[in-house]
Amino acid sequence: MKVLKSEKFTAHNSLTKFINQQKIEREDILSINTPNFASSSEYVVFFYHDENVELPKKGFWD
Repeated sequence: MKVLKSEKFTAHNSLTKFINQQKIEREDILSINTPNFASSSEYVVFFYHDENVELPKKGFWD
């Protein structure tokens, strides 16, 4: 079963890498936005993902 999840990123390349590594389908991405309008270097992605699959923990540089 797919559930709604979210992840926060500090750079667009980290966001892109995450989407590619997790093989998140285009249809499963609900939105990608910047919560802080003053800083465009922060991104939040909302997406549907299998609830049984554990997402990897992000490191300091991810």
